[in-house]
Amino acid sequence: MESKKLLMEIQGKIMGLNNDDLNNLIDTIKFRRNQISQEAKKMFKVGDKVFFVGKRNKGKVEGKITKINKKYIIVDEIHGMMSWRVSPTLLERS
Repeated sequence: MESKKLLMEIQGKIMGLNNDDLNNLIDTIKFRRNQISQEAKKMFKVGDKVFFVGKRNKGKVEGKITKINKKYIIVDEIHGMMSWRVSPTLLERS
């Protein structure tokens, strides 16, 4: 409940920001998201079996990591011919 209150307070303060302040806030959020993604990427290596919930087929996709790029991880489906480019934050170990 405390986090909900904090979020509402933050949202209220955002509404009072000018354009320059909003741009600075957006840059800060992008930086933090990148940090989180980099931390998540370190948890995986090529050959790991992973899964994620796909947007296109609305289901669980199981696969194997074949390549780790700067921003995305390439996952080849175990039961299929598809190869997916997935954000590390969306992956979980099988």
